[in-house]
Amino acid sequence: MKLSQIAWRNIFRNRRRSLLSVLALAIAAMSLVLLFGLIDWMKDDFRTNLFRFYTGQIRIRDREFDTYEHLSPLHLKVEHALDLVEKIEQIPGVRAAAARIGFPAMVLEEEGTFLGVYGRAMDMEQERKVANLDEYLLTGEFPKAGSREILLTPSLAEELGKQVGDTLTLMARTATYGTNAMTFTITGLVRFPFSSLDRAFFIPLDTGQRLLRMRSQDGSTFDAASEVVVLLEEGVKERDVLPHIQSLLATGSYGDVEARPWQELPTLYSVIRITEITYNVIGLLFLLLGSTVIINTTMMVIYERMREIGTMSAMGMEGGQLVRLFFLEALYLALIGAAVGVGLGALFAYPLGIYGIDYTAATQDIQWPVSSIYYCTPTWRTYLFVFLFSVVVGAVTSFIPSRRAAKLNPIQALRTI
Repeated sequence: MKLSQIAWRNIFRNRRRSLLSVLALAIAAMSLVLLFGLIDWMKDDFRTNLFRFYTGQIRIRDREFDTYEHLSPLHLKVEHALDLVEKIEQIPGVRAAAARIGFPAMVLEEEGTFLGVYGRAMDMEQERKVANLDEYLLTGEFPKAGSREILLTPSLAEELGKQVGDTLTLMARTATYGTNAMTFTITGLVRFPFSSLDRAFFIPLDTGQRLLRMRSQDGSTFDAASEVVVLLEEGVKERDVLPHIQSLLATGSYGDVEARPWQELPTLYSVIRITEITYNVIGLLFLLLGSTVIINTTMMVIYERMREIGTMSAMGMEGGQLVRLFFLEALYLALIGAAVGVGLGALFAYPLGIYGIDYTAATQDIQWPVSSIYYCTPTWRTYLFVFLFSVVVGAVTSFIPSRRAAKLNPIQALRTI
């Protein structure tokens, strides 16, 4: 009889032991699928949120803006921003572009006190393409271009005691170092999936340009912005589009500006790299934990069969045959356990990928652009990796105890309890 047939029969000879091995392998594999599915989602979510709401894949700013960003330098601007956005969107590979002005402001409260807030002036129609704003509108409608209308987040509206239809007055420092104020009507509430924009307001770009005196160099029109962000089509690389944008900036009168891909933004790139390294370390730790479960189970199964090994040795089975026999047994168990575990992982990942787990209460005070509802979205690479990893670890670790057992004297092995 072939060793493969003997190994297969041995699995069913002690069904309780085999079931324990398969169960341990399956739980380890399932846990790894769910964990790596969560990590895959967190990486994608972190990057997507940064691109949508902060930097885009390519960002255009005044060359000195980053140096003085903490001072909100409105005088360092991109001129003729809307014209620039229109021309950028004609470049092949560009999905959307949007001009933005981020600025601090004060809200005049009914008691006569001021509340410090942060907001953005932005082109609502363009942001619906860049940031998918429609997904986050809770109630009401978007402010119309040219209007004195405003969007608030629910947290800020609650803090101010305001609701849709109410008015509020904003006071802000202008690009000309003066102060200006406007009264706005609240037209809607918008909630983003992370807490770092949880206390913000949003007004139309052209209204913000007038409020902040964001004129172009010639002073003729209010058409400047702090930055222009660019999103690319799926699969298009920044290096393929960047030269076109740079040549456009060189020929236009957009100020002393530069276009930089997100990889060249030191702070952003460092944050993304640190985040990915952190998630990978967490994944590695769980990988090691999963490995110990698989290794311990495999070694336990073999060590408790020392007397059986002694019997087979006494009957003439050679050491190499013993090693191959137990390797095949471990391989069969690992294949079954890995398949069951990956299947269970896929079964549990499906509803988690649709409904997620709400961590809003736990993450509301964390200023980090990761969504507060966590999803599990394993890729086919995750399933394949976990399956192969579980099989390889489960099968290969059988060599250690089986080689040791094969070298034992049959009489000594028979005396093992």
